[in-house]
Amino acid sequence: MTIQDAVAQAPPTQPVSPAIGPSPPPAEPATPAHQQATVISTHLSSKLSNPDRLDDGKNPECNHWYIQMLRKLSANADHYPTEASKLHYVQSRLTGYAMSHVIEKLWPDSAKPINTCNEILEVLSRVFKDSNCKTRMGNKFRSLSMRNQTFEHFWAEFQRLSAPLDHSKPTLIKELCHKLSSQMKEVMIYGFTALTSLHEYAAQCSQAYQRLTEANRAKQQEEHFARKTRPNTAWQSGAGEASSAPAPAVVATATEVAVRPVHTVSAVAGNTVAGNTRIQLTPDEIRQLRAEHRCFNCKE
Repeated sequence: MTIQDAVAQAPPTQPVSPAIGPSPPPAEPATPAHQQATVISTHLSSKLSNPDRLDDGKNPECNHWYIQMLRKLSANADHYPTEASKLHYVQSRLTGYAMSHVIEKLWPDSAKPINTCNEILEVLSRVFKDSNCKTRMGNKFRSLSMRNQTFEHFWAEFQRLSAPLDHSKPTLIKELCHKLSSQMKEVMIYGFTALTSLHEYAAQCSQAYQRLTEANRAKQQEEHFARKTRPNTAWQSGAGEASSAPAPAVVATATEVAVRPVHTVSAVAGNTVAGNTRIQLTPDEIRQLRAEHRCFNCKE
């Protein structure tokens, strides 16, 4: 038998039946690359707070407003993708005096129109820029002195005023030492030549100030305690001699008050003088002596 006859006599093959159960879900089609980019771009950055509206450059201060605006446009660049949107946003944060400097230049038919965000910021910078800022801060720095300030407050002001100045670190260390209070100079003068870092010197000044503050507080407490425990000054006699102990108070009767020695005797109505003692009369006695035209001293 040939191979062809064997194949012809073989029974026909039966098709395999599929497995019993639910069919698997169809596979989702792959998202094209351009559609993926569109989905990602819809997630915008967290929006920062808006700067206050700029008016006269004082409240808010122009430099502070300028820095806030640059940070806002940089962090939320996806919120303002076009130059026109940036320009519109900056314009919306202007009012009053600041707006009056740019409103005419925002017209399309203006002689020098503003078309970009950088142009409007440059105009505002020229208007509110303080050309004398460095000179003014230099004058304040030269007159700065610690005096009765805390070192923390003085050190903060020292850093603020010296920031725009072109002083070297050794010069700043000398200036800091020169502007300290007299007590601080006595403590820090010995460590001046051994230090080369301004912040290291300031840290040692801060520690010295804390030690001085604690020492002064302890001294004040000692003086206060000494004043409280000091014996009372004895009453002086008429001849100016001090007794070893204050004279005891004498309880008065119903018509008298306590009797005690005094330095001087003033002729005041209602007082009876006997040697170096003073007896205060009652209001009824005073009225009676006045009605009878009698002397307050001798009652005659």
